[in-house]
Amino acid sequence: MLIIYDVIAVAILLISINSCAKTGFAQTITSIIGRIASFFGALFIGKVSSQLIYTIFLEKRLMRFLQEVVGDNLSSSDIMESISEAADALPTFMANFYGLTGNGLEDAIGDTVVGAVRALEQQIVEPAVTGFLHIVIFLITFVVLSFLAKRFSEAVGFVFKLPVIKTLDRFAGGLLGFVQGGINLYLIALVLRFVLYFLSDPPALFNEGLIMDTLIWSRVYEFNPFEFLK
Repeated sequence: MLIIYDVIAVAILLISINSCAKTGFAQTITSIIGRIASFFGALFIGKVSSQLIYTIFLEKRLMRFLQEVVGDNLSSSDIMESISEAADALPTFMANFYGLTGNGLEDAIGDTVVGAVRALEQQIVEPAVTGFLHIVIFLITFVVLSFLAKRFSEAVGFVFKLPVIKTLDRFAGGLLGFVQGGINLYLIALVLRFVLYFLSDPPALFNEGLIMDTLIWSRVYEFNPFEFLK
């Protein structure tokens, strides 16, 4: 069964090589650079804009709401256990994304209900909301930037369709197709990682353990693109 996954990976690489050979070196390298720039640009924009949106539009409203829910008559010890359980119940990808743990909740809460509300907001609500916004903004931004990069690469490729350099351009494009195929595999692995985070009981033919036992997919699955943002 594992060989089927690797056969699919090899097929993706071969298709990319063939496609890039037809496209040519100039357009392919421009497309690769554009996709890489789009990916990391979308990560950065998602990180910054999600925090700005939360701080400007949501933070005060959520704080008021939490204060109303908790109430002034509750002590922090009454909700400490609930807060810790809520932090542990967050999706795994939130913890990987922000390095979020339940450690330090007691210190953050202190002896007041106000401190409890602030800890609840900082340790649970803010990471959950900004994490969701980051993913949504990243996906939208990546699609838009990739579209613009594609249009630009097509314009560059048109210039290199001249007969004199067309053959050399296609040969070099085939070599770059291998790199393009690797990027495609990584993006697919990234999607699989997100999907598996939401599956509490993944099927036998689609789970993390099976992916990690493969020869090719395991090499691109382990890398976490969000590490550099921590």
